[in-house]
Amino acid sequence: MLENKLTPGSEPKNGVIRGEYHQTAPEEAAGSAAFADEAAGPDRRTARRRFSRMGAAVLVILLVTTVLQVALATILNLTMAGGVQNTSWGLWVVTFAPQYLAAIPLGLLLLRSVPGERPERSSLGAGRYFVIILISIFMMYAGNLLGGAIQGVVEQIVGFVPENPLEEYIGGSSLILQVLCMVILAPLFEELVFRRTLIDRMRPYGEKLAVVTTAAMFALFHGNLSQMFYAFTLGLVFGYVYVRTGKLRYTVGLHMLINLLGGVVGPLLTDWAGDALDLEDVSRLAEAELTPGALALGAYGLLMIVAAIAGLVLLIVRAKRVRFQPTPLELPRGKRFSTAWLNPGMLLFTAACLLMVVSTFLTL
Repeated sequence: MLENKLTPGSEPKNGVIRGEYHQTAPEEAAGSAAFADEAAGPDRRTARRRFSRMGAAVLVILLVTTVLQVALATILNLTMAGGVQNTSWGLWVVTFAPQYLAAIPLGLLLLRSVPGERPERSSLGAGRYFVIILISIFMMYAGNLLGGAIQGVVEQIVGFVPENPLEEYIGGSSLILQVLCMVILAPLFEELVFRRTLIDRMRPYGEKLAVVTTAAMFALFHGNLSQMFYAFTLGLVFGYVYVRTGKLRYTVGLHMLINLLGGVVGPLLTDWAGDALDLEDVSRLAEAELTPGALALGAYGLLMIVAAIAGLVLLIVRAKRVRFQPTPLELPRGKRFSTAWLNPGMLLFTAACLLMVVSTFLTL
């Protein structure tokens, strides 16, 4: 991964990240002042209260999104012939407009009351960024495999598993809307919330705690088993990149690329291949007609497998370089989970997300 032994004005070891530090911004100075009363050490009561407020703010995003989605869908269904489902844009508007135009801005406004500090800024070269891309692709597949295994266990217990909700959006919908919502808007808003805003506010209590907690919140926020596990593994990568560089553009770029590959390119090539490849009947693949679409899909699949294997190798080789910088208010071992998660805001957020997961089984 990334080397983190950085000190202002010095070059990092192994040349992984070249220092490019900036003066503290006014809002960061305000955050530093807010932590001044804890200079003697972490105040767990204050930390629990701040984590609770962060959990509550993300819960508000979920609740406002849900309420406005239901209201908007009802209005459109009453005023449009055939309802929302018969339009190429209706489902996208109902799903994303309430979240991006109302819920997330409100959540960010609430989070402003929680003080935070941004990580010191540093830059990534093209070579290092390419390494992180390969690692991200591996983490995406690792999360998918883990999720698939857990869904298999769930299926054995309850007899079925809900389909990936993404399939409802990528199947035959507008390519422009797919790119706009999944490749541009979703990464921008999600990285702003889960990396920039939440990590800035959690990092003073420990970098590892901030990365793992925001990755878990990012996973829970998706509200379904299909996306939850790869959202967590990718959240770990995105969070670590952000705490080491302090620059949101790196994680937004990674997020956009992953969504592009998995949510746009893969489904497009699958549609292009059409019936030439019957993926549900593996025994007939040898008889499949090698159309241009089938060849393109095969090449894409092979490329992704190679990238994932390379990412695994790079992750193993560079794992020893992963370090988390100590922070002045770092919570002691054994108290981190209880402080970050066992508080009203985070417990309610977790319960709401798990309820969303359960609801996916009840709506079949």
